[in-house]
Amino acid sequence: MMQERRKYIRFKVPFCVSYKLKDREEEITGVTRDLSYGGSRLLLDSSLELLPKTYGSLRIVFPQETLNFSVKLIWSKKQADNKIEAGLSFINLPDSYKETLFRYIFKYAPQEFNQRWRNK
Repeated sequence: MMQERRKYIRFKVPFCVSYKLKDREEEITGVTRDLSYGGSRLLLDSSLELLPKTYGSLRIVFPQETLNFSVKLIWSKKQADNKIEAGLSFINLPDSYKETLFRYIFKYAPQEFNQRWRNK
């Protein structure tokens, strides 16, 4: 059995996102597949090759607000239908962002939140 190395619990919550590589103008839209204090797994509407260890920005659109994150791409793989699945880590996540993430995860995935939190 593989040991879990993640520092934070991940929650399956779908929020709209736009991702922008550091030196590019265009934004790639998509949706979160899961989300934690450490980062997010995304499904992006693009077939562009994304290289690990590149930096960029991620905008997550929550129902009442939008947050902008500095991120590092950890991995990516092509999916069907010209989409990319990607794992991003947050860089220097402010405490206020952690509070916002907690609030939206608790509000939109309460059963998963309670189940995952108890099993930690």
